[in-house]
Amino acid sequence: MLTKKKNFLLVFAILAFVVWAFPGNAYASELSEIEEANEILRNPENYSEYLKNYSVEDALKAGVDPEYAETASEDALEQLNEFQLLDYNQQMEFLDSMKQPFESSEEIITEEPSVQQYQARAASNSRTVSHTSTLSSFGINWTTYRVTGTYTYNSTGALKAGTTSGIVVRNLNPLVKTSRTSSYGSISNKKYSGVATFSYKIGPLKGLSVQIGTYNLKVTGGKNGLISGSAWKN
Repeated sequence: MLTKKKNFLLVFAILAFVVWAFPGNAYASELSEIEEANEILRNPENYSEYLKNYSVEDALKAGVDPEYAETASEDALEQLNEFQLLDYNQQMEFLDSMKQPFESSEEIITEEPSVQQYQARAASNSRTVSHTSTLSSFGINWTTYRVTGTYTYNSTGALKAGTTSGIVVRNLNPLVKTSRTSSYGSISNKKYSGVATFSYKIGPLKGLSVQIGTYNLKVTGGKNGLISGSAWKN
């Protein structure tokens, strides 16, 4: 009886340790990442070093789609060259804007021309359209999102929604953790609409709380292809 009691107490102690230790370790790891990101954006020298050593693994960790991770790593060196062309005050302003990337949409968020990626194929009468939105400052892009959708059509308009996907093409902002949470396509009034939603988490920064929200992209198409594209945050 005493042995059973000892075994029970041992199992209970192990479970209590697991519950206590692992959440703490996860929190400590997240806190360490935040501190590291803040340090990267503390001055131009640190951010330049970050871009110089930006790897495929860094891209994947930042939420970049695996298909674009290698390209994102190469883009980091291009961004480094552009960043170093700025004077010191511009570099500091650039780093400050990265700390609140969704707050000054008119200055930071730019809409790239939406595209019709593929022409209609006679056999399937389908089209693929996409829209890309980029966060940037001083003409330097740091985070890029894209929504892509397919649909069938005839002479009257869009008929049936196909696949709709959303991806992160690049993320060179160490403070932003982002990933796609949902994507869907629908047909209304003979028009196709595809929407992709991404979650993001920023910080916390010194003196500021954690910023959590969603960023949404939408692309619309009809019988002749692309109609429009847009982006907004919640």
